[in-house]
Amino acid sequence: MSGQSILAIGVLVGLLVPPLSDFARPALPLTVFLFIFGTFLRADIDALKRSFLQPRTSIILPLVAVILLPFVVGAGLYWTQLPPPIVAGIVLALASPPSSGNAALARMFGYKGEAPLTIILVSTCLTPLTMPLVASTIGIDIDPLSLLVGLSKLLFTAALSALFVRFLLGKLISQKGVWIDRLVLYSLFVFAVATMQGVLDEVRDDMTFAATILVAAFLTNLIQQAIGYTIGRAPSDEKIALAMTFGNRNVGLAWAALGTTLNPTVTLFFAMSQLPIFVLPWVWKLFHRSN
Repeated sequence: MSGQSILAIGVLVGLLVPPLSDFARPALPLTVFLFIFGTFLRADIDALKRSFLQPRTSIILPLVAVILLPFVVGAGLYWTQLPPPIVAGIVLALASPPSSGNAALARMFGYKGEAPLTIILVSTCLTPLTMPLVASTIGIDIDPLSLLVGLSKLLFTAALSALFVRFLLGKLISQKGVWIDRLVLYSLFVFAVATMQGVLDEVRDDMTFAATILVAAFLTNLIQQAIGYTIGRAPSDEKIALAMTFGNRNVGLAWAALGTTLNPTVTLFFAMSQLPIFVLPWVWKLFHRSN
């Protein structure tokens, strides 16, 4: 079964079988830890060193992803009539680093470079500072200090664990990289199931409001993917890789760091934002085959 199938099925299972999403929900922070851990573990150090020497992938694109985009969009949304919690969800999603699974997905589309992984790692490391900064500047109703502490603990633990395992099993990791990709993808599958908890009930209770959030989630992802595709260089595999990197954000970081203190509408937006993340790779798969 392809990675795209695994991710899409996770969303459908969680949405259509609520008891499974209820069962998986306590594992949500663990899944976030696992796909961050897997991404650090999978990093090709030599390739990353070469990539870090290129300002485009190591400085410019990460800063565009987690600072410029959320600031510009947040300022623009200030003048709209969207409810503040939806605006908060969009801005926090944009301030989140690209999802760790994007690197594994990029490899499935034949992309061999390290640009997505470099952007992911740099953006992820910046997030404990940049996300609270964006949230407080835009006026999001959260505690920036709690967010900073929660993000730092999660990322610090994952990074140290990955470094320790690489030190002990470096040769085995280089030989079994595909298994680490599978760990990331299966963690994302469980994450997808868990995030669908309560979504079906929310849709039934207020279909118009749920539809508004779903449209906002898809538009947010699609606009970012269009930006990433435009920034990407030929051939198409890099353009697709950067499209997914920019569009698919790891909102699980803020979710895991803030937990129940998040506004319920923000939580619903985060849940809805998983739908384009796990469904749109199917669209890219069809597009990629036709080229």
